[in-house]
Amino acid sequence: MNEQQILRHISDCFQKIASRLDEQQESIGELLQRVTPVEPSPQKQERIYDTQDLCLFLNTSKRTIQRHRSLGLLPFYKLGRKVFYKEQDVREYMDHEYQKVDKREKLAELANYGKSIDDIR
Repeated sequence: MNEQQILRHISDCFQKIASRLDEQQESIGELLQRVTPVEPSPQKQERIYDTQDLCLFLNTSKRTIQRHRSLGLLPFYKLGRKVFYKEQDVREYMDHEYQKVDKREKLAELANYGKSIDDIR
């Protein structure tokens, strides 16, 4: 093959490739017209916390969060080395771990702090 024939052959190959790409583009366009886009429902999206967010939200330390994970009190998910917590799991954890305290009981406890049992009776 001489140089002209090689160039003509390369040109023909590129034209074939271009026409196949055009056909593929038309096929994809037809498929896209048939497909109805589905958008995620906002109700189904769940908030995800990382450890730092959870520490700020619960006003606690990273070590406390880690201890509760280790004890199995707080469900968690790992992605690589990063730890995440689902909002629903955090809510259940809070319901179980954080109890409502009666202010009167707390004030009485603080008033009696440091006193012996005989002093309280």
